[in-house]
Amino acid sequence: MDETSEPIVRTPTGGPLAELVADANLDAGPVTYEEVFATLPAGFAVDVWAIPGAALKSVLAHPNAQGWVLTPSSSLRYTLEGGAVTEMTLNGVPVTDDQVIEIAANYILVGGYEGFPRWRGVTSVYRGGPDDRGALATYLVKDSPVGAPAGDRVTVR
Repeated sequence: MDETSEPIVRTPTGGPLAELVADANLDAGPVTYEEVFATLPAGFAVDVWAIPGAALKSVLAHPNAQGWVLTPSSSLRYTLEGGAVTEMTLNGVPVTDDQVIEIAANYILVGGYEGFPRWRGVTSVYRGGPDDRGALATYLVKDSPVGAPAGDRVTVR
């Protein structure tokens, strides 16, 4: 049986549930999606995109109308302060504006979704990944029981 070891919640800064989904997208693989349908009902394909650091910082600087921010996988952390990303690290190393980063995300999010901006400067690296439900289900199966991530990848000041 695939399960979580505790309740995993979503918060305005993404929180543990958004971080878990981001980790699953990064670690995607094919599997059925029935057990995660309620969490990710749309079933968008997870694709890989390349984006310069400055463009990614610009995207992440804009919460949606509800004040929610985009949540990265475990390798990326950022601080949002005064409408700008003031700090960003990838695997603990500061991200430069001209550094090109590969991001796993669905095309709906990249195109501007739920009040988030369209991702400018992004190029497609790989299309045809599993849907987000499949990615999450694979992650849960592979790492069961899954604990809640810390919920600390995004700092809003």
